[in-house]
Amino acid sequence: SEKNLEGLKKRLSETFDEIDSLYNKWNKDSELSKINDLQKNERQPISKKLASFLKATSLFVELTENRFDPTIESIQDIWKESLNNHQLPDRDTLTLFSRGLGWDKIHLDGDFIYKESSFTKIDLGGIAKGFTVDLLVDRFQELGLNNFYVEWGGEIKVKGLHPSGRPWRVFIA
Repeated sequence: SEKNLEGLKKRLSETFDEIDSLYNKWNKDSELSKINDLQKNERQPISKKLASFLKATSLFVELTENRFDPTIESIQDIWKESLNNHQLPDRDTLTLFSRGLGWDKIHLDGDFIYKESSFTKIDLGGIAKGFTVDLLVDRFQELGLNNFYVEWGGEIKVKGLHPSGRPWRVFIA
């Protein structure tokens, strides 16, 4: 119905605005970007939503025995810049910035967050898309929607039936 469509559009917009303002490293005004810009031991207030997400992130880091490391952002930037210039990164620069690696450099203290190193920068790209799809599914269900297909960047969740009445089909190329 038109009413359902408007509600859906509103929830989509609200959800993507939330993702952009909290978790998006590409948005220089996002809460995550502000954390990435913090200096060593500089404390910053953190929203309950981002704090909850970062606590869940800690579980993924722990479950993977630190193989999933969202603090890789600084090193990624060095590699991207070097490869764009058709060269390998300088070993000394890599050594310097590697001091910021490790989830143990991130500290949540009540309503505040701080980092042990100014070189520590967080990239949530490894889990943010899946989280966004889960969030969209939850919000669609809150609207009373029972049949939907949600896909964003390769993350897919379906519920109910296709509009033709058949089960959803997901193909992987």
